[in-house]
Amino acid sequence: MKRSVVWRWLLIIKNIYSDLKFIFGKLPKITRFFIILTFKSTVVSFLLSVLAVPATATYAMRFGFRVPVEGTAYIQFAIGCWSFISFVASIAVMVLVVAAFGYFKLGYVEIQNYVNNRQEDIDVNPNIALTAIDMLIFVFNRPLARFVETIGFFIKVTFHYIATTLFVFSIVVYIILSNGILGLHFSDNNMYYWSIGCMFLASIFSFGVWYAAAERPLWMLQGYLTAPLAILMAVALFSYDTYGSLLRVMRYGGGIETNITTDGKIYKNSEELIGNMLLRSNSSTFMLLDENIIMEISNSKIASYSAKYNAKWHMPKYGLVSQKNYIAIE
Repeated sequence: MKRSVVWRWLLIIKNIYSDLKFIFGKLPKITRFFIILTFKSTVVSFLLSVLAVPATATYAMRFGFRVPVEGTAYIQFAIGCWSFISFVASIAVMVLVVAAFGYFKLGYVEIQNYVNNRQEDIDVNPNIALTAIDMLIFVFNRPLARFVETIGFFIKVTFHYIATTLFVFSIVVYIILSNGILGLHFSDNNMYYWSIGCMFLASIFSFGVWYAAAERPLWMLQGYLTAPLAILMAVALFSYDTYGSLLRVMRYGGGIETNITTDGKIYKNSEELIGNMLLRSNSSTFMLLDENIIMEISNSKIASYSAKYNAKWHMPKYGLVSQKNYIAIE
């Protein structure tokens, strides 16, 4: 009896899936593209909003204050929105790269068609007057065609490997430098961010050019990009100060310079705290004060927050690797 009920529900689900698949196949290509894009963006944003919980814990542990296990609901919502927008924007940029290279190919095909038509005209009427453009075309057409063919073959064979290598290398370098592994760190005045950013852009460009040269349908582009983009956003969420940057923009922490007025004197006989807000959870606010003191203040004791619209920010010079002295295994 139970088996028959389950089997009946499976048949219903299968029929609904078949109907939706049929309807989806009848939609225009551009409509299918945007439906897939919206669905994938929603899924990725949901996954990253779930990852916001361990990302918050990693952020707190990295900078040496209590992990807010009570939650940060607004931050999860913001990360979900940020992920949706970032995923859509990334796909859009890649589509533009592919489209630009595709139009370049179309332009080259038009030139080839002109050359062929002109050659036919000359074959039919040998006495036709040759222009300067004709002379240039006949001199450079064959070597140019061979050059384009060679470049096209090189792109199709190697560019996806180049894109993958650059992507993986930039991810590994970013993880090492952002977490202080091997004793290496980001510094305030270096080109690490720019170099790694350029590697990411080179990877995107290489993949876009390869995809256009490989002549694959546009809707398949999202399938190729979903996993790398999700990996990139997840790594960025957990590494170094990307999470802190989001908090600073939201004014929810990230070391933003903040003045807090409290109900009663709670620090150095004063009702005003001036420091850098690291994080606001559902129940507490974590402040970095003078002498590297991190203070947790209950939100119920805070009367007001204030910060300049262009407030400076500062984070503890600390990391997970620096906290190995707390680990003792006996």
